Amino acid sequence: MWAPVNGYGLAVSLGYFIMPITMVIIGRLAFQERLTPHQKVACLFALIAIINLLIVSQSVLWPVWVVCIGYPIYFWLHKKTNTNNISCFLYRNEIYQKLLKAITLINQKAQDELALLLFYLKL
Repeated sequence: MWAPVNGYGLAVSLGYFIMPITMVIIGRLAFQERLTPHQKVACLFALIAIINLLIVSQSVLWPVWVVCIGYPIYFWLHKKTNTNNISCFLYRNEIYQKLLKAITLINQKAQDELALLLFYLKL
């Protein structure tokens, strides 16, 4: 939701479009996984499409790199630490939920204090 609201919708979309190729590269380099001939052809077509999009877009903004590099590193870390299972997923979501709830409460308190300050400044 953040990207479209802040004008980075296309950049994030391009990052998600590039991400499968970066996943293949990380799988090959980090885990020595092999591609079948059909997968190699599919990757070639995907690479051609990515190069075409990069030429058309003429610039690569930072959200592209966050998505196409950040997520593969995140998935690599899960595989490397053997935390790619449902119990770890649920535990992570519980932690994220509590963290976001705290951020929301802090943000709401800051907004209330700012509104109060602006109210007093107008008096």
